[in-house]
Amino acid sequence: MSIQASSDSAIVSRSVIQLAGLSEQQKNDVLESVLLAQAVANAHQSTQETEYDALAWYRGFIATIGNTAWVVQASEFTEICTTRTEGTVDKIILESLASDRAIDPEVYSSISKALLAFAAAGKGSPAAAVFDKASISSTAKFASFQIAAASTDGNDVILTIWAYFYSSDVEIGDSALWFRSQGASLSMKTSKLVLRLNTQIYAQVRALVHDKLNDANKLEAIVRLCSDSARWKFAASAPRWVWIMFLVSSAMVVASLTRKYDVILRYRQLE
Repeated sequence: MSIQASSDSAIVSRSVIQLAGLSEQQKNDVLESVLLAQAVANAHQSTQETEYDALAWYRGFIATIGNTAWVVQASEFTEICTTRTEGTVDKIILESLASDRAIDPEVYSSISKALLAFAAAGKGSPAAAVFDKASISSTAKFASFQIAAASTDGNDVILTIWAYFYSSDVEIGDSALWFRSQGASLSMKTSKLVLRLNTQIYAQVRALVHDKLNDANKLEAIVRLCSDSARWKFAASAPRWVWIMFLVSSAMVVASLTRKYDVILRYRQLE
């Protein structure tokens, strides 16, 4: 497991997770329990070439994580309708979330920060290698992954996960999130899952979860992303879309205080 001090974002196999506001123990609990659920789902559904395969995998993921002190609080499945013929997958995701007036602005901000940290790592980074190997099918025309934000509620941890599944009529290449459609036909669906972790109960299985992952040599699939200070160094040379993402996430925090969604209009203007 690659660890950086004060890291609030991480790649966990096919997941991008934002962990700001959690203690180091809570962060480890989230990362290792999510990784275990993914590993078990992989064992039962090793082939993921279609949406049907991905949904079977996702059901296994939910069943496993539910056995490690996580409780499902909400779940929904929708299709993302887009007419875009240009742009990257991450932009499509951010636009769909920004247009959802039910989303908590702080959760949106967390998602944006996680994607920013991942972008800062770079396409050739260990984080990208782990994520894309787990996310992209062998045909390179289908990808499935998760983007999540964690927060606290008293002693419990809340984890909101968006699982994305998309197919393309051209090869995705080696980057599931930064794939640029360029006129390709793109079909995308998403499933939202809200989980609550009872940390007192999880404490009883924490060592077992860690040992299972360690014995199976799975912990290398957890890669902590850069700290805020490192991110600022990257920002000086960042492409325009990264700055747009950062400005949007900052504006969403302001929107959470005023309970207005001016940031949605701002995001569209920036685009």
